[in-house]
Amino acid sequence: ATAKVDFTGNYTGSKTIYFNVVLAKVTGLKATATTTSLKLSWYAVPTATAYDVYFYSADKNKYISKAIVTTNSATINKLTSGKKYKIKVRAIFKDTKGKFSSVLTTATKPASTKITSKKSSKAKTVYLKWNEVSNATGYQIWYSTSSKSGYSLLTTTKKTAITHKNSKLSSGKTYYFKVRAYKNISKGNNQYASFSSAVKVKIK
Repeated sequence: ATAKVDFTGNYTGSKTIYFNVVLAKVTGLKATATTTSLKLSWYAVPTATAYDVYFYSADKNKYISKAIVTTNSATINKLTSGKKYKIKVRAIFKDTKGKFSSVLTTATKPASTKITSKKSSKAKTVYLKWNEVSNATGYQIWYSTSSKSGYSLLTTTKKTAITHKNSKLSSGKTYYFKVRAYKNISKGNNQYASFSSAVKVKIK
């Protein structure tokens, strides 16, 4: 940008200065995940003509420029399921680049699993086994008296099989169970897989 000052009255002459207008820092960065992609969006920066999207490459152990886009959104494809990624974005106007956004740490969804074995061998006890999911931190087991709705969290485990006794289960009653894997991103923040198909177990 250019600013020119013309002197008047008891003063003569003029002064012209040239300077770069600092682009605003990108804010509002968020991601929606699938098992193989991250759909990113952020608040638009006034006057920005493009955005530089960076993501952290664990293989190269550094940020690499993934794309330059002209809208305040981008999709990164061909990613690995259940993997953590770090994202940051900055605005661009001609040769001027703004400061990077705060780093967003996120993850792709883990793959879904399948319950391969189920039974009730003891009072108020259920046994379940399912396929291991690559890169998963652990698994949640949910239960309901209906196959389609009303599910509640029964327990969380890092194993792929459990024998679980719980007072929430009533002897002689039939329940439906389903499992989903999760990837821990940070404390209290997980990325969840889709649920497995539900299986039916009558509790002894």
